[in-house]
Amino acid sequence: MTEVRQPDQSEVNQAEAEANPPTDIPVRIEGPADVRILPAVAWFPARFEVTDQTGPVRLTGRNQHRKRVLIHAQTAGFFYGSSQAQVQGRGNSPFIVKDTPIELTHTEEIWVNNIAGELPVISVVEEMWTN
Repeated sequence: MTEVRQPDQSEVNQAEAEANPPTDIPVRIEGPADVRILPAVAWFPARFEVTDQTGPVRLTGRNQHRKRVLIHAQTAGFFYGSSQAQVQGRGNSPFIVKDTPIELTHTEEIWVNNIAGELPVISVVEEMWTN
């Protein structure tokens, strides 16, 4: 039977010489890759009422930690955009009809505005990758 040699401390530590710093190694994936969406680690619900008196309302600020935002309005449609100026005039931004949930995955600000005379009550859930 062969006896197993025990490594000494220097072999266990495998200390690298300072003269030989680690370098980047290029990586290329070939073939199928198993990709999984990570769950959000935090989420924040909110509710907004947008009226003619409030004017444009910022739903969320710019956030690099954001995974996605879910937006839904049951009472009336609304305009949305990534700046106050974009939704101020109502005609320069996309219009979302009521009872149409939308999912946004960008990290920019999200602003909304109502149709004149309408009162959308907007529910928002913002999910984060990190705290």
